Amino acid sequence: MQNMKISYLISRYPAISHTFILREVLHLKSMGLELITASINKTNRTDEKLTQEEINEKNLTYYVKEAGVTAAIKSKTALVFRSPLKLLKTFLYAIKTAGPNLKMQLYHQLYLIEAMMVAEWMHKNSSNNLHVHFASEVATVGMFVKKLNGCHLSITVHGPDEFYNADKYLLEEKINTADKIFCISDFARSQLMKLSEYDQWEKFCITRLGVDIDSFKPNDNNVNKTPNILSVGRLCPAKAQHILIEAAAILVNSRLDFTITFVGDGPDRSSLEDLCNLLSLNEVITFTGSVNHDQVKDFYNECDIFCLPSFAEGIPIVLMEAMSKKIPCVTSRITGIPELIDSGVDGVLTSPSNAEELAQALQSLIESETLRAEIGMAARDKITKKYHLEKNMTYFGKKLEESVKNTD
Repeated sequence: MQNMKISYLISRYPAISHTFILREVLHLKSMGLELITASINKTNRTDEKLTQEEINEKNLTYYVKEAGVTAAIKSKTALVFRSPLKLLKTFLYAIKTAGPNLKMQLYHQLYLIEAMMVAEWMHKNSSNNLHVHFASEVATVGMFVKKLNGCHLSITVHGPDEFYNADKYLLEEKINTADKIFCISDFARSQLMKLSEYDQWEKFCITRLGVDIDSFKPNDNNVNKTPNILSVGRLCPAKAQHILIEAAAILVNSRLDFTITFVGDGPDRSSLEDLCNLLSLNEVITFTGSVNHDQVKDFYNECDIFCLPSFAEGIPIVLMEAMSKKIPCVTSRITGIPELIDSGVDGVLTSPSNAEELAQALQSLIESETLRAEIGMAARDKITKKYHLEKNMTYFGKKLEESVKNTD
């Protein structure tokens, strides 16, 4: 029987914006799967800002870049003696897949170094199964690892960035190389189907994400007199927070009482704050900056409406968390989100970039506590039935285990 130890490779772990990966790893371990984790980059927070679970995982994780030049040289030397032909073929493969672009040639040689380090780490840990989260550059490293050591390779694809830049991310090559690809939504699978031949489609398996509904129970003690709108996410162009601020200005002009809390940080913060100043919204809008995952729950407990006016998403976990807490969500009608939210039933979907439409949707919820309650109840029911973390991660774990066994 093939060794069942599974190596997890992530770009950054633990990461503040990817707590679902932490939940996934912990759940798979609780199922009895033998998992070890590697991260290309070290965590972007100090221990003081990590939860205890994150600290525990950090201490168990192999950090590739942090291991340094000495580890890279040792890994290359080991591979030269153990499998020189595979190393040469992978070197040539890295050149080929980079194409004529000199910058990409440089990047691919760096990815190859990282792949050698991961391959040697897997060898030392007697693991011949690699799972990678996201089909971006980290999956390029994973693809090179498979060429180096012949491991079983599976990838979880989220999108949408990889779909917009399929050539840059070598998405078709990754489809052909991987043994199994897990898609978080029907939309994600459809984009992979568009890029691949029909005989590759059997590799694609939908494994939805989810939230712990016991950790995200409704707060029935919220007594806000003025409805609070919460938006959680990195402050960056893709999340479209500027649209929410424009919608807020429309609502203020309609003489509605409300507040907005932005939880998160990022490159757009100064621009967002400038827009608030320009539109005289500083008394309405608050920016908290970055907080850890445990603290986010406090903000959920204090809000009445959740809003994510995004331009690009997979299916956001923050929407699932809010829905689990019976908080009505207003978000964009894009990518896989309509699979999560049935507009008008368990949430409200609006056209991306349309501040007027977003304002209308928010106004209907601000003005009606009854509507908020009805949508919130339906939202909790949707999460319980289709996005229950334990059920979905158990299904994923079984499919991952089956995939590994089937290559024996």
